[in-house]
Amino acid sequence: MKGVILTAGKATRLRPSTLAIGKVNLPIYDKPMIFYAVSVMIECGITDIYIVCNDRDEIIFKQLLKDRYDNFGVHINFIIENRTLGSAFALNATKEFCQDDDILLMFGDNIFIEPSLSQNIKNAYKELKGASVFGLKVKDPERYGVVDRDENGKILSIEEKPKVAKSNLVIIGLMLLKRGVFDYIKRLTPSLRGEYETTDLINLYLNEGKAKVVELPSSCQWFDTGTHDSMLEASEAVRAFQNERGLLGSIEVALYRSGKIDKEDFINLIQIYTKDYQEKLIKTIEMKKDN
Repeated sequence: MKGVILTAGKATRLRPSTLAIGKVNLPIYDKPMIFYAVSVMIECGITDIYIVCNDRDEIIFKQLLKDRYDNFGVHINFIIENRTLGSAFALNATKEFCQDDDILLMFGDNIFIEPSLSQNIKNAYKELKGASVFGLKVKDPERYGVVDRDENGKILSIEEKPKVAKSNLVIIGLMLLKRGVFDYIKRLTPSLRGEYETTDLINLYLNEGKAKVVELPSSCQWFDTGTHDSMLEASEAVRAFQNERGLLGSIEVALYRSGKIDKEDFINLIQIYTKDYQEKLIKTIEMKKDN
């Protein structure tokens, strides 16, 4: 399985911040947003990660990720896509590299606070038949893509921002796609807003009975960081979690937990941080992951 992280959106709602730096390189509490998605993929055992980005952000990504972590068995690659024609269009930019593989797709601006997330993903992957989307129950489903499902998780319908929701279970920016997804993307046509949507992609699987929703536990906190307020809310939630349960979204911790580095490598990698942050990192790897 390969990992794809989508980051190439314009993020106009986050201006003026995103005039200076790309959205997913903005911090969520104590680290760049992109670290959270990358660390999840590493903990899932993925060794080839493709980040779809624009050319402005590629230089920063290389400094943050490739130059620092590429020697530890995880290969982080960058696919330039300067056109914003929807998430399925951005995924298609990875076809040359991922067409023979299953894919874990993440939206780089989605933050998840759930210690068991990587295990939930690995469990869902064992049962992957076509497309498995992850969902959460929310209080305001009308703002999102709402999923109606049967008792086995098979999707019956997906409705984007309905006036009356059939359920309170909504799709989030995380999904598993079986090898062959690019053949489905070929069949897509632009939506009313002129974009190639992942919702339409999932509906193609749905029409063939190959779409499933995997509900994440109610303990999972999810933030779609599209506004300054949501970024602040996510940062506050990360801080609260870390004060109690260790650091979240650390690539060094993910490398250690996945067995890519040993304790000595870990200690060497974290030398660039302050002593107090090093102590937090060391304390985190000494904790049980799902504490």
